[in-house]
Amino acid sequence: MPTNDRSIPFLLTVYAGVLGAIALGAGYAYSSITFETEQGAVQSPRGKTVLDERIASAREIKDALRRPIPGLEPLSPVTAKLAHPPSSKVASVPQKKIKLPISPAARNAMAMEQGGASPAGSYSAPDRAGPGGW
Repeated sequence: MPTNDRSIPFLLTVYAGVLGAIALGAGYAYSSITFETEQGAVQSPRGKTVLDERIASAREIKDALRRPIPGLEPLSPVTAKLAHPPSSKVASVPQKKIKLPISPAARNAMAMEQGGASPAGSYSAPDRAGPGGW
């Protein structure tokens, strides 16, 4: 029986060569398949989608915003007259001083009123910073 003494580096080279050939063949087959499907997808016509319509309207809006807005023409001078011009006479009622009759006793009571005394029902806040504070 003959013995096949092959070295480990030789066997590794053979295995790598066989696996490399298989990988190259599979890669070529995969690349030819994908190229055909990509070309078929590019050539197939497709209908307009909602996204395509929105993109088109967005491009129209961008184009409209890029264009400058023309300036407004100045207004012509006013030549017409008012149908009812304002009159120079202003209707007003003269202000009269109205004097109410007050009795001398009421005048004397108002003059005698003391400003320091507070009337009943008024509110005065206590001084919190003073001796009786918090």
